[in-house]
Amino acid sequence: MAWASTAVRADANCPACKADDKANSAAVAAVLKTEPPAQAAQSAPVLWGVGVSVRPEKGGLLVKHEEVPGVMKAMTMLLRVDEATLRTAKKNQVLRGLLVRKDGAWWLDEVEAGGLIDSL
Repeated sequence: MAWASTAVRADANCPACKADDKANSAAVAAVLKTEPPAQAAQSAPVLWGVGVSVRPEKGGLLVKHEEVPGVMKAMTMLLRVDEATLRTAKKNQVLRGLLVRKDGAWWLDEVEAGGLIDSL
């Protein structure tokens, strides 16, 4: 899906992903220079987080994410992802996607993966 290109400061939009040192700040700031389409953003909330671990045996990623207003508080939880995302995801990678509930589980759809931070 092609998303409209709009400059986004990842560190301004993802408090849970903020980093103290310059290397981490640069990695976070370089992440995700696009916005999701208005239609998709209205149908599912956007989730920002950092991958804690990749869990191929569970079909998902353990993600430390910020609060999703009206849906859930900030926490670390397993989010299911598609096979392509599962193959390319890395520990400590900044993530953004649409939070969707399907098949009795929470999924992160239309995932955009950014830079790596040194640690959580």
